[in-house]
Amino acid sequence: MAGGFIDGFTTALLKMHPGDHWQVFIPYQLAYGESGNSSIQGYSMLRFEMVLKSYKRASGKKWITE
Repeated sequence: MAGGFIDGFTTALLKMHPGDHWQVFIPYQLAYGESGNSSIQGYSMLRFEMVLKSYKRASGKKWITE
């Protein structure tokens, strides 16, 4: 996990562009693994609906939008 996010979520997010709307399926290996966590069973594939509206570069002050 990086920055509190599971690896699969971070991987997808870094490939998105403003305006993208993705349905992302994350295999257990990139989610919570074999052990799971307090609310997600181990070996669970996760599905997210992700929409990236804008982002801000760490070094910049300008929001990047569509």
